[in-house]
Amino acid sequence: MRVRVLGAHNLSSSETKCVSLLVDDVLALDAGCLTEALSFTQQCRLAAVFLSHRHYDHIRDIPALGLNLCRQAATTEVFCGDEVRDTLISHLLNGDVYPRLHEIPYERPALRFNHIEPNSTVAVGRHVVRPRLVNHVNHTMGFEVSDTGGRSFFYTSDMGPLPVEFWSDLDPHVLITEVTASNSQTEFVRAAGHLTPSLLEEELVRFRDFHGHLPKILTVHMDPLLESNGTLGSELAEVARHLDADIQMAHEDMELEI
Repeated sequence: MRVRVLGAHNLSSSETKCVSLLVDDVLALDAGCLTEALSFTQQCRLAAVFLSHRHYDHIRDIPALGLNLCRQAATTEVFCGDEVRDTLISHLLNGDVYPRLHEIPYERPALRFNHIEPNSTVAVGRHVVRPRLVNHVNHTMGFEVSDTGGRSFFYTSDMGPLPVEFWSDLDPHVLITEVTASNSQTEFVRAAGHLTPSLLEEELVRFRDFHGHLPKILTVHMDPLLESNGTLGSELAEVARHLDADIQMAHEDMELEI
């Protein structure tokens, strides 16, 4: 699988974009920057978009994507929980803020919503996606993605500390995990359902206790202001040294072969 990091951050600027991942050009995880990062042609190639939760930085490009697809007589499948769908329809795709692109054009709507449940499996071409409940707002889901070749990765979405048993049956080749803030904000971040480098280290220790090894780790959803002053990088490097782990900070347009 080829994963392209379209957006790697939690703040948007001329140099940073909100989180979106693109898998083999056809599958997107979260919609923080889909229309910013993809051409019209690339947007039309999207077979499916999976949305982890209802927070704006993860759903923001769905209305714009829908309008772009509508103008090109194209469509895509949007997989999400009911809360995400209801938020989009009531607040954004409501015919006032933006057209009701889940209903138009009538014969073939640009956006087709599909309900997903935790621990179900969804086949999209040669990929299989399994949503997993994580610790953030109600019903936030991370996504385990595998292909027919047996390769897999897990994208945490926004996630705070997890129950110990969470990792027992999850052993991906690559872990794409959020790390939002620095260790100085650990208690605030823990309460908000996010991770710092020290909280990530606790999760990785639990993972290793179950599986005896660690996957390659890629961090996303970083605060770019903390990244630019070197704080996050130095703290993550310390975690990598402690655990003898391969930890990289993602950046926009980064590509990863899994």
